[in-house]
Amino acid sequence: MQVLQTRTDVEQSEIFGFGRKVIGWIADLNLKLLDFENIKFIPLPNIDTKDELKNAIIEDGVFPVEKGDIFENGGFDRILQSIENSLMYCQRVAQKSIGMILTKHKELENLS
Repeated sequence: MQVLQTRTDVEQSEIFGFGRKVIGWIADLNLKLLDFENIKFIPLPNIDTKDELKNAIIEDGVFPVEKGDIFENGGFDRILQSIENSLMYCQRVAQKSIGMILTKHKELENLS
């Protein structure tokens, strides 16, 4: 995208092509979410299942797939917002997990 932004001679076909790539990347992210079924899952505080984890990362457990010209219909902004939100949610889940690990560690130290 940076390359397209710096050029002054960008053609509409290049913009459409980049939009299709972005939509493809979202489809790839959704395929990665399907990989959750293949991982060993250990329940976390307030997250008991793999589906709950996916829903904690992204609303409805899947990245929405935009249609049409995402640069004209606001789809690109929605895609970026969903990715930003999922990164923030991943960070929150990671922080809770680290907190849980530290609490368990402290409990084990106190048993010694």
